[in-house]
Amino acid sequence: MSDKIMSSVYLSENIAQQYSRLSYHWTILGSYARCLRFQNVLCTAEVCDMLQHSRLETLVFVRVISELEVNGVCLLLSCHAKTLLSLEFIHCQLYPAVMDKVCTSLRQPGSQNYKIQSFSIKSSRIDESKSLTTSAGLLNLLSYAKSLQLLSFNDVKMQPSFAKMIIHTLLESSSGLQTLDLSENNLAGWRSTVDRSSTSFSSALKSNTSLNSLTVLNLRGNNLQEGDMEYICNILAKMSNLRSLDISDNPITDEGIRYLIPFFELALQRGNPIRKLRAENCDLSSIGVTKLLECLTPIDKPLDMLSIADNHLGSYISKIPGFTCKGAQC
Repeated sequence: MSDKIMSSVYLSENIAQQYSRLSYHWTILGSYARCLRFQNVLCTAEVCDMLQHSRLETLVFVRVISELEVNGVCLLLSCHAKTLLSLEFIHCQLYPAVMDKVCTSLRQPGSQNYKIQSFSIKSSRIDESKSLTTSAGLLNLLSYAKSLQLLSFNDVKMQPSFAKMIIHTLLESSSGLQTLDLSENNLAGWRSTVDRSSTSFSSALKSNTSLNSLTVLNLRGNNLQEGDMEYICNILAKMSNLRSLDISDNPITDEGIRYLIPFFELALQRGNPIRKLRAENCDLSSIGVTKLLECLTPIDKPLDMLSIADNHLGSYISKIPGFTCKGAQC
């Protein structure tokens, strides 16, 4: 027998022994596992079989790309849909067809409901570059996952049309969502996308539908322009209990801040003023920041956090009584 064949046989036997040992330990300890992080190579039927008696609540998948890995993920999700509360994907390819499979696997057997509370996708692809198709499975999840509290699409190459669809679906679902993270995408031109779309989304913004459960919104690093902020303000008006807003790393300029001021005034009238605001690196001048501070002045107690770092404010802003421009260029 050649050395190559002998090495292959030895390797197969070694893998079999390792699997047998892992399976034995998992039989004893697996029932205590609640959170697991999987590299793509572990998304196999054998691993799923070992985990079938566990009560997993949190799953994190890294670099899931191939169809075989996706099938392993879906098998794991189907086995633990009744207990799973948090799901995260990092560096994965989750095109619409794949997302459909994933979301179908999360659905509670025999119903349209989902138990998931936290759904995050980071540094991954969710859109096919030459297609405007949106995952029907994802939209269905957003419509029926009444327990969903956190939704994150961070650095997923999201387009404005996709973001619009996400907001539209959440508005119509009357979701109990508390945290929405759409950061590190490229949403420049969001306003023009809405202007060219059907009237259904505009109608949703004008109706009584709302996202009044939402308290945290992260729009950081989306290349939003000043014109986009007029549309963003219309969305913010549907978030009557928003407490934390991050619009940093968007070149919205002073004009963009002016669009936001009516929202801050409306929140103050409702008795639910913003508590945390980040507007770092937004190409603001002292004029825009002064308008912002004047708007926030009537709040009965100081904000928990206000950051306007990395803006060119000039020397005038530093003369405002009680204001410190630490981190800003004054």
